[in-house]
Amino acid sequence: MPQQYFLRSSARLTDGLRYPAVAVDETDEGDDPEYWDEGVDIERQVREAIARLCRASNAGARHVKMVPTRPGPLPTAAQLTKMVSGRKIKKADRLARYINSRVSQRLQLQSEVSSRTLVRGSPYIGFRAVGEGPDARIVVPMGHGVGAEVYDGDGRLVVLRAWSPEGPRWGTINGALQRGAEILAAVPPTFKGGKRGDFQAYYFGLHRGSQVTPMMSSFTTKNGELFKQVKTAIEPVRQRVQGIFATNFPDLHARYCAAMDYINDALPGVGAAFYPFACFAFNLGDVMCRPHKDFLNFITGVCLIIPFGDFDHTTSCRLVVQELGLEFEVAAGIPIIIPSAMYTHYNNLLNRMGVRQSFTAWTGGPVIQWVDLKGRAVNELTREEEQEYRDSLTTRIARGLALFPVRDDMSTE
Repeated sequence: MPQQYFLRSSARLTDGLRYPAVAVDETDEGDDPEYWDEGVDIERQVREAIARLCRASNAGARHVKMVPTRPGPLPTAAQLTKMVSGRKIKKADRLARYINSRVSQRLQLQSEVSSRTLVRGSPYIGFRAVGEGPDARIVVPMGHGVGAEVYDGDGRLVVLRAWSPEGPRWGTINGALQRGAEILAAVPPTFKGGKRGDFQAYYFGLHRGSQVTPMMSSFTTKNGELFKQVKTAIEPVRQRVQGIFATNFPDLHARYCAAMDYINDALPGVGAAFYPFACFAFNLGDVMCRPHKDFLNFITGVCLIIPFGDFDHTTSCRLVVQELGLEFEVAAGIPIIIPSAMYTHYNNLLNRMGVRQSFTAWTGGPVIQWVDLKGRAVNELTREEEQEYRDSLTTRIARGLALFPVRDDMSTE
């Protein structure tokens, strides 16, 4: 299947409508014969229209017709009362048309690479060796906050760059992550430097290394009060990210939520650091990650990456996904979701003045394995159970890959 690169003529009604907005600058073009309906509860109509649109966004593959858009940020829902009282919103369906016009288009790409070839042996963890990609890479631009979707050779959605309702930089998210970084400056990092790059890393969350049962990391427990402060600072980010994750990867999101809920019930006091992701990290300093795979992450899952700071995303600091042959422009505060245990990824240098740091969230494969085995490690299974488990590995991999959304018009299966 040849690699494709095109702009959709219609946009999915997705993450942007999690934060419903209303028109603040629309003028009457004379095409609305019913300028104002006296006696009609306009505020109720508007709220119902927004609710319908939000419900549609939760359904996943709903599409709306695109109309020409004006650049600029979405107005906020907090302006609803003002708009209604000022009679700038004439009809609920007019509001619906306006919101539809503000839904960003997304760039769509398809690669010849099949994710099935990148999962070997284990349905839970990957392998450390980095992959190869084409010599010539495609740059995936952002424009004025345009999102991007990448599908693998079987039509699976494997990379999502969220569109920004605030233009090329998502200031709300960027600001919250900067506040989190300021809080962390008070303590030494979990570690500094390493195979992935020479930066300071602060790791928080739930993991399961060599131990049988998942537990909060030692850095998290030693810095409990700091952990609470950072979680509070980045809660607006978590809410937005969960909406994006649930809307675009509904089955995978449900899988993550079920795992964290199981652990929360089974192990009081232990839980997700960035629900529904088990862990999060701040990478601070001059962050340039070398090519790597997060091979201990859940192999058929995803990792969230959000760069933040003050930098020009059009000239440097692109996120490269090697096997796909793509370089993504990712501005400050823009979430991008990738299967980081499957695909080799890194970011290139900051070549102008500025600061580029990053936030990531993920769930480890061993944690998911423990949940799937009903709160046990493999060495705690009976001989018969262990044999049944090992016989099921291929099936478990297939079930994991099936959680990624598939576009029928891009599928070869």
